[in-house]
Amino acid sequence: MKGQASTEYLLISVVALAVLAISIGALVKIKENAEKTQDILILKNDAESIYNAMEEVCAMGSGNKRTITPNQKLMIESSVTSVSFSNELGSIPKNLSCESEINGWVVDKITIENENGIIKKK
Repeated sequence: MKGQASTEYLLISVVALAVLAISIGALVKIKENAEKTQDILILKNDAESIYNAMEEVCAMGSGNKRTITPNQKLMIESSVTSVSFSNELGSIPKNLSCESEINGWVVDKITIENENGIIKKK
């Protein structure tokens, strides 16, 4: 009887540890997905903030400028009246009302200025 109880206890312990290991693995995966989703939302927010500043500077006319501080590093690529914001997670394309000559990485902050109807980075 004692041998059978020890075997049953050992079997129950192995099953409990297996369930625990699977649960921990699932929680780690959920955390990774949540962090990736958060980073994508930050990219979208930063892109929208910079895009809105570009449109505002465009609408306000020559000489106007705005400074934006993004939450993460992102690449801005513009071609005439289209602009794309990207990082390792993806890309967000937008159309502008004015011509833009902004290209390159934004790390800390970006000052956007309207110079005679052309949006430039200062």
